[in-house]
Amino acid sequence: MATVDVQGRPAMYRVQPYFKIKKIKLPDCMYLLHPIHSPAYWKALEEDGKINLDYVEKRQDDLFTELQQLNDKVAVLSEKLGVDPEAILQQPPSIIDVAVSCPVTQSPAVLVAIYRYVSQMVPTSHCCFKHSSAVEACPLNVFIGGNPATSPPRLKITLIWKSEDYCPKVKMMVAPHDQVPIEGMGNIARYICREFCSDLYEDLGPEKASIIDCWIDRFYQALLFGNAKEKASVIKNFNASIASNPWVVGDQFSLADIVCYCVLCESSSGLKLANNIQRWLKNCMGNPLLANLPGCYPPIIE
Repeated sequence: MATVDVQGRPAMYRVQPYFKIKKIKLPDCMYLLHPIHSPAYWKALEEDGKINLDYVEKRQDDLFTELQQLNDKVAVLSEKLGVDPEAILQQPPSIIDVAVSCPVTQSPAVLVAIYRYVSQMVPTSHCCFKHSSAVEACPLNVFIGGNPATSPPRLKITLIWKSEDYCPKVKMMVAPHDQVPIEGMGNIARYICREFCSDLYEDLGPEKASIIDCWIDRFYQALLFGNAKEKASVIKNFNASIASNPWVVGDQFSLADIVCYCVLCESSSGLKLANNIQRWLKNCMGNPLLANLPGCYPPIIE
């Protein structure tokens, strides 16, 4: 007898399903959660269709009692073991460990000055090495003047001298696993100030912080890498900006004073310094942070 399909037409073969599939009830929500409370709980919680406040308060008091008992057990166990629970909960301060690569032709004076300032507030440590690419004589005691750490340091600086061909710019590695460098001593100074001494930079307010950024960039670009005309222009503008101020941003000593002083001492050869700059230089030379910096030779003041 010939078989027919669903539309009544003759079918060549009739194949029975191999598996017997039962009808499955699919859930109508993402997670199927069963109630965690027994019906007796809801019955005790509600009375005549209203919330039983006495039962809620009693349950809350029972929870506080259990927490207090648990706290007493922890106190007894801590005393028995000689452990302070609050000290365990306190997270140790993070340690910033940076490696700075510096070409032998440039001075790390800015880095040393900021290191001295940070070492007055938090424990610090340092070390200095000479890379195999550097054939010149390199000082290995550039961080003279900082306070050695008597406790675990918060800031660790490793200075590595390299040849200019191998390392044309100052670089600081802040994330070795991601290979993220910060280039330029001015940017390195900003990074350390944001972490440890924001009173020299960002705490002065956005307006003064912008002035600091402006003079840091102009001094590095013009005095270290600019021509004679660009140097003279920056010196002239800088002299006018500090006409009535003891420091770059007014009455407050800032990061701009550290950077501008170090850059000016490094590149002041052949520059004619006006009276306002000479007065500002005297103020800087009277600051212990800026005394005897490596590769920093203050110009002769008339």
